[in-house]
Amino acid sequence: MNKMTFTLIIFTLLITCSVPSFAVELNEPYVAIDESMETQGKLNVNEAGVEELTKIKGLGPKKAQAIVSYINQNGKLTSLDELVNIKGIGTKLVAKLTPFLTAE
Repeated sequence: MNKMTFTLIIFTLLITCSVPSFAVELNEPYVAIDESMETQGKLNVNEAGVEELTKIKGLGPKKAQAIVSYINQNGKLTSLDELVNIKGIGTKLVAKLTPFLTAE
C-alpha cells in the first residue's frame, strides 16, 4: 500500500466512527424546565418527620425535632424563611437547607 491510500483509509475510518457520536447528541430530546420540576426531589418540610429531616446535612435530631414541633404548634410553613423563628436555626442554616427543602 502506498502512503496516500493508507492516509485515505485512516481518514475514512475516523470520519465514519465520529458521525454516530454526533448523531446521538443531536437526537437527545429537549426538555423544558418548569416549577414542578424544580421542586422535584425536595423534601416538603410541612410533611417531613424527624427521621427524614435528619438525613439532610446540617440538621441533627434536636433541630429536626424543633422543626416538627414548631410546625405542629404553629401550623404549616408558607415559606422556608419562617424557620428562623425556631431556636437554633438562623438565616445561614436556612440558606444551606433551601436547596433540599420546600414549604408547600
